[in-house]
Amino acid sequence: MLVGFRTPPADALPRVWWHWMNQNITTDGIKADLEWFKRAGIGGMVNFDGAGRVPVVVPTPLPYMSDGWKAAFRSAMQLADQLGLEADVACSPGWSETGGPWVAAEDAMKKYVWTETWVSGGQHDVELPQPPAVAGQFADAAASSSTPTPLPMFYRDARVFAYRVPNGTRNQAALAPRVYAAAGPLDGAKLANASVADPQNLPAPGPDGTWVRLDYDRPVTLTGLTIAAGGAFSGWNDVVEYGPSAQVYSSGDGRTWDLRTTGIYSGVQRTLFVPQTTARYFKVVFRQNSTAPSTAPIALSSLILRTVATVHEFEVKAGFGQTAPSPSPARWFPGRSSC
Repeated sequence: MLVGFRTPPADALPRVWWHWMNQNITTDGIKADLEWFKRAGIGGMVNFDGAGRVPVVVPTPLPYMSDGWKAAFRSAMQLADQLGLEADVACSPGWSETGGPWVAAEDAMKKYVWTETWVSGGQHDVELPQPPAVAGQFADAAASSSTPTPLPMFYRDARVFAYRVPNGTRNQAALAPRVYAAAGPLDGAKLANASVADPQNLPAPGPDGTWVRLDYDRPVTLTGLTIAAGGAFSGWNDVVEYGPSAQVYSSGDGRTWDLRTTGIYSGVQRTLFVPQTTARYFKVVFRQNSTAPSTAPIALSSLILRTVATVHEFEVKAGFGQTAPSPSPARWFPGRSSC
């Protein structure tokens, strides 16, 4: 065993990413990298060709799949073999993953989509609406095609989940609160229908923010807030998350307000945990991104105050986008759709 630790076998050695960024490729650089891998005890690497915020530092850049690039790649694989390094290559160049016009929708990358249907106990025949079939990051937010050919539609059933909620619990659509905004009334039914692609514009938040108020006929108990406000998910995980914020207030009389939670909302959709709160009146105040203020209106597609158990930032935890961890703490009926 001691010998094994002193001289680990090849299959126990670490592997590394080997990025060829912004065409900064030379045979001398390849040789220097691979020989250093060997000296450092690296067992192999995954070659990845990409672009990003990297300056060009070589006299003759080598574009992907050019004759010079192919010669350099062949040299790299031959030298890796001579050095006993395991060599892998990413499935595609850049950040394109595995997409391409030659890939059929059923073979391409996919995302989970879902709908939510509330039923009463004892119902035997329930028709579930089909979830979105559009290609895009999340739900019915459609991606745009980079060619004249539209992106394909695709959907397949995956699972149906059913579970009980406390007696008397109803969702926002059924409770039908009266919805007001700082700039005037809003269509509450549209805000509650879970679409992220049918916005109503709010004015850009000023120094005091801009708000949406929901008035219920009787006190309701809330545990979360879902916001879809025209954003996009990032593939990057920042050490500290920045973005516009939302504050949730409650009131028993519609005049005196108590702050219940504050959270950043970003991406196509963001769900925030709200400490269990019972009240008749709720207000969501939208505030500017302190690091990048914007004068653009807020394209608010969804604003749902949740009456059932809520997983904080479930969109991030489910892999739709990344963000930095936040200090506070999904329910979904998935199928599969194009990504």
